[in-house]
Amino acid sequence: MLGAIRELNRLELAGETLRAALEALAAAAPGWLAGVIDPSWQRVYGTRIDDLHLPESQAGRRELMARYGTDGYFLLEQVHGPGAPGGCGSCPPSQALRRIWVQQSCREVTGSRQEVRRREKLPGGTVSRRAETA
Repeated sequence: MLGAIRELNRLELAGETLRAALEALAAAAPGWLAGVIDPSWQRVYGTRIDDLHLPESQAGRRELMARYGTDGYFLLEQVHGPGAPGGCGSCPPSQALRRIWVQQSCREVTGSRQEVRRREKLPGGTVSRRAETA
């Protein structure tokens, strides 16, 4: 049971982080963002992720996480690309997106093909209780 809750939590975290970055970019550079993403993103990221009915099946959740991962990496490439308005890559939601994508997903690029998948084991970075009290 806890594993299923953790998986849904990770899925919601990824979706909400991407949505928050998109909202910040829409406020800061709406014309640029409209030229970068396609209209289908509005259906996926236009409302809070916790308001959506997340897929019940394991396959559906994997597919949605892959979509989030692919879209997130695409957005990160755009905000750090040469055509991005200054400051887009350094705004807090873009930085949060970058950090969470490093933690939650990995990308393998082979030629022109890209595969994004959720990390099964989260990378280290937790602080031990001994270090917290030292």
